[in-house]
Amino acid sequence: MSENVKTITEQIYLMIRNDILRQNRKMGERLTVKQLQDQLGVSSTPIREALTRLQQDGLIEYQPNVGMRVVTMTEKDLREIFQMMVEYDCIAMRFACESSEREELLRRLSHVQENAAQCLRLSDLEKWEELSDEFHLEFYHFCNNRRLRVAAEKNRLQFGIFSNAYQRLPANQRDIQCQHDEILRCLMAGDDDRAIQMLRKHTEASMEKALRCLRSVKADD
Repeated sequence: MSENVKTITEQIYLMIRNDILRQNRKMGERLTVKQLQDQLGVSSTPIREALTRLQQDGLIEYQPNVGMRVVTMTEKDLREIFQMMVEYDCIAMRFACESSEREELLRRLSHVQENAAQCLRLSDLEKWEELSDEFHLEFYHFCNNRRLRVAAEKNRLQFGIFSNAYQRLPANQRDIQCQHDEILRCLMAGDDDRAIQMLRKHTEASMEKALRCLRSVKADD
């Protein structure tokens, strides 16, 4: 495969992935190669490769006699995603805090929170969403466990379908910012057990926000 085709495949993959995560492509929406060819004006090869990657990510699914569709999630699916995510996040936090780079981790978390607070003041929602995710991803950066990062990646992608929805609401933004601040305060005080407890409460609250979004989407169908 040429480098040019790889680049096109990556662009198509990112475009469709972002559309799904932003819910510009709704759950259950059918995706056909012909449809995407007409929309994007490219050959079928990079489209098929992009769809294969998205299927591996768990963002689209193949159904016999139907074809490719954006993944459809039930409340049970959503609960399972959050149940797995909180366990991955807690393990990553524990490993990161026990590493020799703990001070650097805390410095970076503080930097993330300061920037996130500034974004809220300036109503820079897109940047705040990135920083909200970055708060969690810093633990994976410092956990020194590649397998844990890989295992969590697919789960976090599916989680992103709903986090991007509920994070747009101002009240939820303030809640999330305060919860991240509390987790950081516990870590700065050296109370890692309390920080993990706060992380679990934070994830439970986020799950409830996501469930409300899912119910709202289904009510509109």
